[in-house]
Amino acid sequence: MSQLKALKIINVGSANQSKDGRNYKIIEFVSVLFLANIPIVGNKILTRVFWEKGPEHKTRKGCFYKGDYLYSIATVGMLIMGKYARKETTPYTIREGQKPVNTYATLILEEDDENSIFKRAGEESGFTVLNEN
Repeated sequence: MSQLKALKIINVGSANQSKDGRNYKIIEFVSVLFLANIPIVGNKILTRVFWEKGPEHKTRKGCFYKGDYLYSIATVGMLIMGKYARKETTPYTIREGQKPVNTYATLILEEDDENSIFKRAGEESGFTVLNEN
């Protein structure tokens, strides 16, 4: 994966439960750049949902979700490698009654396969990524 940066966890949300019974947490990050060994912390807050490992659950499309390792070990101040990624998509609606959008953005962690993350999100939300680059 190219252009990885350090991400610092600034908040770990409480455990929540989805409609299908899976537990998740919302974790907030800021980017951190190191210049001459001095950390420069970004001011844009980035979020991502992390799922608890446990029994496999099928998505609406029949694929299986997997748990995220950070669900159990994330702590405020922890640094991980990753990046913020945004791609243009076919139009899709996030919430019923709202105007369609044509981009999708997420945090891509070091061990993630970026194309797989976007493909799975597209299958769940009803969009296709227009440019894989």
